[in-house]
Amino acid sequence: MPKKLIVIDGHSLLHRGFHAVPNLSTSTGEPTGAVFGFALLFLKVLKDLQPDAVVVAFDLPEPTFRHRMYAQYKAQRPEMDAVLAKQIPRVKELVAHFYVPILELSGFEADDILGTVITQVEQNHPEYDSYIVTGDKDTFQLISEKTFVYTMKRGLTDTTLYTKEAFFQRYNFEPSYFIDYKGLVGDPSDNIPGVKGIGEKTASTVIQEFQTLENLYEHFDEILLSDRVKNLLREGKEMAFFSRELATIVCNVPMQFSMESALFSETYDREYVISLFKTLEFNSLISKLPPKKQSSATVMVVHKTEDDIYKNCSYTAIDDDKSFFAFLELLCAQKEFAFDTETTSEKPLEAELVGISFCWKNGEAFYCNVRNNDVIRLGWLQHLKPLFEDESIAKYGHNLKYDASVLENYGIHANPLSFDTMLAAYLLHPGDPVGLKSLALSAVEMQLDSIETFIGSGKEQKSFATVPLKNASRYACADADATWRLVQLLRGQLSQA
Repeated sequence: MPKKLIVIDGHSLLHRGFHAVPNLSTSTGEPTGAVFGFALLFLKVLKDLQPDAVVVAFDLPEPTFRHRMYAQYKAQRPEMDAVLAKQIPRVKELVAHFYVPILELSGFEADDILGTVITQVEQNHPEYDSYIVTGDKDTFQLISEKTFVYTMKRGLTDTTLYTKEAFFQRYNFEPSYFIDYKGLVGDPSDNIPGVKGIGEKTASTVIQEFQTLENLYEHFDEILLSDRVKNLLREGKEMAFFSRELATIVCNVPMQFSMESALFSETYDREYVISLFKTLEFNSLISKLPPKKQSSATVMVVHKTEDDIYKNCSYTAIDDDKSFFAFLELLCAQKEFAFDTETTSEKPLEAELVGISFCWKNGEAFYCNVRNNDVIRLGWLQHLKPLFEDESIAKYGHNLKYDASVLENYGIHANPLSFDTMLAAYLLHPGDPVGLKSLALSAVEMQLDSIETFIGSGKEQKSFATVPLKNASRYACADADATWRLVQLLRGQLSQA
């Protein structure tokens, strides 16, 4: 039996839920209709399809390449309802604590991301079948022997699965010709014009006979339709091809999909999700949660040093998906942590991430090696993003302006930045050195390694990306550890100042 990858159109499910129960809210007044609808459908999908891997894609508010092609694309749609927009962070919070990757990319729609994921899966993971979960018909064009569309017919629970055979029964032509069909009929929901005067019945008849627009216009004289329809098709030829281009899902978005980051084994943070459901007053959904399996992702590479300074320290390098998800489970349980980014440049706008270190206990720190063979593990960053953006989790650092700017390069808006040890040191002792190495030595008696020890200096200086994992982990973890210790010390001193 093939394995199953579930690719979810997040915004489609959000809208479906919101319009099904638009006035749902908690006793405190928090709107929850979209979250409830998404959660109900999400849990139904997990139960019905029993996936081996899951990803969720979301649209971003920025214009896409289709808006640049056609200014009227989706122009008839009102701005997203403010009540709906408020619920998006809750949905992402739910997805993050199921340890499911959230994929989104500026300039592209969720459909393009899903199409790209499916294309890469067909090429690199033939053992998988892909199931698209959506309320829209746009993805019908992706249906194949290995790709199916699981969609809602009405409401939140009436669902159907479109295979190639089911699609053919409805349209009487192959799914690959669906974009040619949309080139003729257009799509009012997206404001794609199509050919004026051509409806679904006529378009279906034409596509059944000619399949593609190219074939249609090459054999135009053979069309056995009324002169009126032929004139409409002739006059609308340019718009037919343009509308098809607008309707075509892009399957080569510049992103690399990691199947490992999407593996779903029901080792999710069940306690957190139950707490979230109770907060949102979704008591009826708690019984629908899948049972939590014990995580087997416990293997991490721990580097201990014999140096006296670090002899009681445990620094952990995270360099594979198994250890990352074990680490993520630990991080999700924290209400505060210190972090530090390692990059390729001191200029934040030019800096590319190499790794991120975390610490929430003296002497223990973790280094996530997010750069693997010069490829950024975007799946990891998408899992970390909701935690960095969770306002209930305090984030600490040294020169946080730099670290936050680097994360912004990857669409991560760290918040709140609760304590900056560099600023605290300046406020307490203006004029004294405020560098992390100086503070660590003078305040918490940690002699941190100099970065030049690993990358050199001057013209011979190398990128931190070239530093061996063991050394990179030791250096980065020590910085995060020192920052955490400084927070505890300086915060107390500031409160007494």
